[in-house]
Amino acid sequence: MIKKVLWFIPDFFIVSIALFWFLENYLESGLINYYALVAAFLVVVAAMSKVRLLGMLMGALTVLFSIFLGFRFYALYSEIKAIPNASSLTFLLMGIFIVSLLSGLLLFFKYYKRTEHSD
Repeated sequence: MIKKVLWFIPDFFIVSIALFWFLENYLESGLINYYALVAAFLVVVAAMSKVRLLGMLMGALTVLFSIFLGFRFYALYSEIKAIPNASSLTFLLMGIFIVSLLSGLLLFFKYYKRTEHSD
């Protein structure tokens, strides 16, 4: 039981980030972010249908997005460092980077280990 809940955490985190991305764009500019909706939908479909290839693809895409986020954070680090009391923002961005990278890796290996039609 605990093992199933722990393996569900990467799916939940990735869907949460995708929905936050959608809401942030929608509330900020009024535009619908279809990429975020598709990402959340595909992770939910992979979790429900247990399709191995789709789950591995979503894990790989999450890892690539996390690496992009890490490079972006590194590029902004000098600007953030110049802002007084910006250490909390630095820790927040680093935390999101690390957790999303780990979630992507866990999601990939979760589906990599799974056989095609196993529970």
